[in-house]
Amino acid sequence: LSSLLRPICEAFEGYWSSGLLLNSDTKGEFTALGSMYFVKKELVGAMRVWNFSSTLFESLDESLGDAHLPEFCSTARFSGTKSRKGYMRTRWQFGEDEGHTLELVNVHLYHDESNVVAAESSPSEYATARAAALEDVLVQCGVEDTKRTFLFGDFNFRLDLCGFSEYLRDKSNWEAFLEPSCLDLEKKKFVFAEPQLFHDKRMLAQM
Repeated sequence: LSSLLRPICEAFEGYWSSGLLLNSDTKGEFTALGSMYFVKKELVGAMRVWNFSSTLFESLDESLGDAHLPEFCSTARFSGTKSRKGYMRTRWQFGEDEGHTLELVNVHLYHDESNVVAAESSPSEYATARAAALEDVLVQCGVEDTKRTFLFGDFNFRLDLCGFSEYLRDKSNWEAFLEPSCLDLEKKKFVFAEPQLFHDKRMLAQM
């Protein structure tokens, strides 16, 4: 792992690096999520990172950049599932005295396991699960209007496959172009027989 991370850190010359923050315990709340943070070295003295074990802010010690310490991040899986999908949060403080606090939350939401299932309803059961999981993140992290929180990561947003498929199969949408084309939909496959139509300005205007 060190041989993989070293060239990444070297590419950010002039920056302090957190190293790879992750929870390496594959039991319990393991999410397979990891994060790396970089801070300009001239700002290191004004930055602190939250230690979830000691519940205290700590200075950005140089030793942290070479470690992969779970106490500087908090991970959780989404409830009611065996999936490793979940989120990882870190908390930072910048400025003099108590300064300003910023929460950074790395999120990995559910993907669509099957196009066939996703096309059965609108919104799909996967979209509903993603919305519930995201709401869970907001609640668990205590996100409020007055709290500085930045969410990022893999949200796995998808097209409304049910509505889009119905549109492609509706002859009235294609009368000016051709007969309704074949749509080949399988668990991991979505093939439209006339993809060039999406480059047709008339078609795009009609859509």
